[in-house]
Amino acid sequence: MPKPMWEWTQNERREALFREYYDSNPDMTILQTHGGSTMKPIIEKNIPIPRRQGKKATWAALVDNMDVGDSVLVNNGSERASLTNAIKAQGYEVTTRKEDDKFRVWRLS
Repeated sequence: MPKPMWEWTQNERREALFREYYDSNPDMTILQTHGGSTMKPIIEKNIPIPRRQGKKATWAALVDNMDVGDSVLVNNGSERASLTNAIKAQGYEVTTRKEDDKFRVWRLS
């Protein structure tokens, strides 16, 4: 047997109000969240996707500014691999050469 309404918690009362509203508006949907509360999702259009933050975004931003034939001198093999992967991820061709204890990375196309 369900609890009488006067024994409901604030969250249970809120839940009942949401359900009553959404039951009377069948074109709306309710999503259940992990915390047990309900919410109505809002569809938003034309929101630009920001670039990811971190090292990967740093290399991608560098590649955005490179033209065909441009090169970058990096300090070690790890940086060479990161830059090479960023160039390839954007669909360009790449080549690298070792210069003393550093590496030079060229964007070819």
